[in-house]
Amino acid sequence: MKTILIFFTLIGIAITSFAQENNQKFIDGSITVNGKVIEGYLWKKNGNAPWDFQKEVRFITYDGFKKLTKVKFKYFNKYGPKDCEGYTYEGTYYEAVKYADMSAAGAGMIAKRMFMKQHSLGKITLYEFFQVPPSITTGNTPPPSKTGTMVYRKGKEGKLKAVKDIVIKKEFADCPLVLENYEKGDYNFFEEDDSGLIKALSKTAANPVEVRMLAIADYNENCGKEDMK
Repeated sequence: MKTILIFFTLIGIAITSFAQENNQKFIDGSITVNGKVIEGYLWKKNGNAPWDFQKEVRFITYDGFKKLTKVKFKYFNKYGPKDCEGYTYEGTYYEAVKYADMSAAGAGMIAKRMFMKQHSLGKITLYEFFQVPPSITTGNTPPPSKTGTMVYRKGKEGKLKAVKDIVIKKEFADCPLVLENYEKGDYNFFEEDDSGLIKALSKTAANPVEVRMLAIADYNENCGKEDMK
């Protein structure tokens, strides 16, 4: 009897160890291909570097996973930003987009396709972009920043641009409410060519990204309603 109990205890330990080992390798997730959401497992990313989520992702469907005799990285299919519309990882959606980082030097300013973390969806959709640190560093190379750049797209076919560069009077010209709030100084912000009155209403300096985010929120709520995907 004692031998049987030991046997089943060892089996239980083996099963638990296998589950724990595999849970460290993959998680539930989905990819979107041709507008269809396909559920399955995503191979877990190594570490938490935010720029790694902008690269390819490894995925296998639930049915495909059931056929595996052993869980290995090579059995998870690779999907890049040219192969699918996006993927969901731990509840966050990463959309395949094309973006040029104008703050970078040289080749970094050329538009590239990548997955980008989506923060909100609307007529103006918000994303967060992370600069990829150089592969070769020196002692003078500053540590990589995990603070992203907020990026937006107006409409489904709009070009992605940095939120900090929004010209409020131009980008929100089709939303009287946002323009009215801006001219009243509600966003506590002014632009170089504004009248002295608007500058006077904006009594204190404001974070240029935060105030534009407020304007985007007002725009989507009042002037940019559209069906969410």
